[in-house]
Amino acid sequence: MLLPNEGWRPLHVAASNGDSVLVNLLLKAGASVDLKDAKGRTPLHLAVMHCHLTACTVLLLRGADVNARDEDHATPLLLAKEAFDSKNFSELIKPLLNFRARVENSFGSGTTKDPLMRDSLMGYAIRQDSDVILKFLLDRGAAAVFEAEYQQTAMGVCISDSRVACLRLLISRPDYDINQMDYFGYALIHHCGAMS
Repeated sequence: MLLPNEGWRPLHVAASNGDSVLVNLLLKAGASVDLKDAKGRTPLHLAVMHCHLTACTVLLLRGADVNARDEDHATPLLLAKEAFDSKNFSELIKPLLNFRARVENSFGSGTTKDPLMRDSLMGYAIRQDSDVILKFLLDRGAAAVFEAEYQQTAMGVCISDSRVACLRLLISRPDYDINQMDYFGYALIHHCGAMS
């Protein structure tokens, strides 16, 4: 149900519902592609949140800001992690990356109340044990240090969460420094020692 205090305009509703024909018509009629609702979300944020690939593509082709932030500092790419349960996840983030979405190390300010939203997209991929998505993000420039509750290395999270496939992927990459320290000054060898 649409609440009046959400600040949605017709383009927000069309994007949220995935109605790409109506999105295109509203944009042709002069709707602002980056108009924000009461929570700072653009139509692109809403299309991504609801996994509407075609609506996302229409908005991007019409100039939507792929790196716009909502009031929680979330970009559309960071919101795409909500689609992890969807088989369309990789298809959803491809157009965002093609339109130069920044693959960030951290969520932003860390002010969000949702603990899952404190992780970067890469951190979330590791916590979901998705080495396929992790590889996809690393290949597009994601750094292996990200911020959740504390600054952590990707390898540290792989070890603490027993994500063996993701750990193997990181170790196999020539650009990954296995001596990288986390917030507490621990490297891979420290984490491995604590596990034995």
